[in-house]
Amino acid sequence: MVAAHEHDCPQRPRACSAAEAGCAWSGLLADKAAHEATCPFAVCQRMMAPLQSELAELRAENERVQAQVAPLRAQVAAQGAENERLQAQLAAQGAENSQLQSRVAALEAGEGGEEV
Repeated sequence: MVAAHEHDCPQRPRACSAAEAGCAWSGLLADKAAHEATCPFAVCQRMMAPLQSELAELRAENERVQAQVAPLRAQVAAQGAENERLQAQLAAQGAENSQLQSRVAALEAGEGGEEV
């Protein structure tokens, strides 16, 4: 019972809840609420709390998105390599196609000349 009273005693000295932020106020528990209502450190902490919570949520979301993006980047790199391979194959087939067209044209010219 004494321990509970000592913890909640309005005459017990207390530090401002914003002491870690830099407030040097120390006073009685009975005066703490009035002080913290106007303490710039405490006011800033109250204003920052929702922003800090939102920042933590955004960081967590960012980590989730980054985890989803990593395999996609790997997939894009693999598809880029496959695209280069296919482009090279297409160029080779285009060159082969040109050679075949030239041979067909030569054969057609040769066949046309023999029919005379």
